[in-house]
Amino acid sequence: MAIQNDNDLFSKLGIEVGDGKLNIDLNQTREFFDTLKNTFENTAQNLQKDISEGKVDMTENVGIKIDKEHINIDLEKQKFS
Repeated sequence: MAIQNDNDLFSKLGIEVGDGKLNIDLNQTREFFDTLKNTFENTAQNLQKDISEGKVDMTENVGIKIDKEHINIDLEKQKFS
């Protein structure tokens, strides 16, 4: 199962492994990372907007409360590896 997942990921990245060779489709790889970058940027912008408008209660979800003077982190709600 893990090998199939690796192959699927490699395929999305434009990487082909076989017969002792590694082939990388740079256009497909670049497109994948550009899409990933855009997704992260959009998500971060939306989250920042929602936080500034008070739409996201990070205190309840992840134990982080931010105001103009303080940053409070509830360590009990944080998950450390």
